[in-house]
Order: sequence, then structure tokens, then C-alpha cells
Amino acid sequence: MIYASLVLISKTGLCISFGNLYVIHQDIFPTFFVASSYGIANFICRIISLFGPMVAEIKIELFL
Repeated sequence: MIYASLVLISKTGLCISFGNLYVIHQDIFPTFFVASSYGIANFICRIISLFGPMVAEIKIELFL
């Protein structure tokens, strides 16, 4: 149950973040550059997300 809740919260946060990106993005960049900046930001996001499984498998040892 905890795992399902965490996945739901993560997915909701991700969807809200993408929604905010598309709404606020038009205020940040000039009109002629918006489509290109969407593509560049989306490309970078997809490349970074490829490393998610590798980061999830990193074992962190805490020395207490």
C-alpha cells in the first residue's frame, strides 16, 4: 500500500510539473523560440530520465 501511494504521489507531482512547464514556458521565452525550447527541454529531460534506473540501483552505505 505504501509503494502504491508513493507511486501515485510521484506521478501526480510529475504531471503537475509538466503542466506548469507548458503554462509558464510561454512567459519565459519569446514567441519565436518557444517551440525550439520545448524540444530542447524535452530532449534534455528524456536523456536525464534514462539514468533513473541506474541511480535507483546505487547502494548507499550509511556509516552511523
